[in-house]
Amino acid sequence: MKRPATEICVYCSSSDDIKQAHRQLARELGTEMAKRDIGLVYGGGDVGLMGEVARSLHEGGGHVYGVIPHALREIEGVAYELADELVVTETMSERKMLMLERADGFLVVFDQVAAALAHVCP
Repeated sequence: MKRPATEICVYCSSSDDIKQAHRQLARELGTEMAKRDIGLVYGGGDVGLMGEVARSLHEGGGHVYGVIPHALREIEGVAYELADELVVTETMSERKMLMLERADGFLVVFDQVAAALAHVCP
């Protein structure tokens, strides 16, 4: 699949302990991004809200670029193996840097401020 002209980095929860309403909003975000030909740059997971966004965007024909640390990739079921591109890094810092460099814009989807800051602050 061709890389889209615009890619948005979406930071969101990897927890599966998420309200159904939040899951639905994450799916709607992915679907809408796909409709607008906006690619996804994200943490490479198939869990929590990040998995919902990635799967719905991919199902809508959108481009998914995931970046996941080696340690997380080794945990079965965590990585979204159907991503168009899945980059495996050695560290979380490298993961964050690649995501920052690749994206044209950023969106944080969290219901807890402390969790959001941990992801966007190096």
